[in-house]
Amino acid sequence: MGILSSNEKTPEEKRIEDLMRKPINGAIKPHLKAALKKMASEGKSIDEIERHYNATVTKTQFIENRKAEYATEAKLADQVYKAYITDGLSRLDKVNGRFLASISMKNDILIEQNNRIIRNSSK
Repeated sequence: MGILSSNEKTPEEKRIEDLMRKPINGAIKPHLKAALKKMASEGKSIDEIERHYNATVTKTQFIENRKAEYATEAKLADQVYKAYITDGLSRLDKVNGRFLASISMKNDILIEQNNRIIRNSSK
């Protein structure tokens, strides 16, 4: 086998180009291409490169197929959160209000007791 010229591509590079022509999520395409090129430069076989490509595409398609489900779950979670916050805060406000009222009543009793003590001690 002769030495490859700078214009000739290795079989791995040709296969990577073929794989990158297939439709795939545009957000991961540059990262996937870089990862595949790195694998080729490290001497990985075409089979290993294809396995990595297929695994990545499968994961990406799984996520893309679930986008509607994720959006629905996020909306439901928002509703649960809003209900919890609304009810939870109103309950918390009631508890705080009752606690404040209780403390105010105790303070009034203590003030009245202190006033009696002061009056009795001055007599």
